[in-house]
Amino acid sequence: MLAVAAPRSALFDVFLIIHVLVGLASLVVLGAMYGALAGLSKSSAGERWPAGPARFFAPGHEIGGRVLYLIPVTGFALLGASHGDSSLHDSFVQIGLGMWVIAALVAEVWVFPATQRLRRLISANEVVPADDTWRRSVGQARWAIDGVLLAVVAGAVVMLVQP
Repeated sequence: MLAVAAPRSALFDVFLIIHVLVGLASLVVLGAMYGALAGLSKSSAGERWPAGPARFFAPGHEIGGRVLYLIPVTGFALLGASHGDSSLHDSFVQIGLGMWVIAALVAEVWVFPATQRLRRLISANEVVPADDTWRRSVGQARWAIDGVLLAVVAGAVVMLVQP
């Protein structure tokens, strides 16, 4: 049964729209991060960091990528607004939440630490260092973003299909 097949309240519809938008925002932010990483990977030793990726990885904390944490928050609000039509006992909710946990763990263990290392490197050096060890952080973040995106999309499919 699809989520749109059952009658819902206006509050449920609002939370559903917010939940979907938060999921899409997560995909967009992570996609932009992936693009910035791809831009960094084209850099050569001794040249200035590419302007766009350097701005994306300006000093600070990775706040944009953590929009990922709003997915379960809005999901729980959605469950509350469903008036018992859906609950944590439903398999699609458990699978979706499990996929989100995987996405969050991959992001926290691999994506965010790698991008933080790149932030520190870029802020400390105007030019690309001759030592290519920074490329490991770029590669790590890119493959980990692939995993996060896969888990978020798989969770969204499960939420839509509701097996």
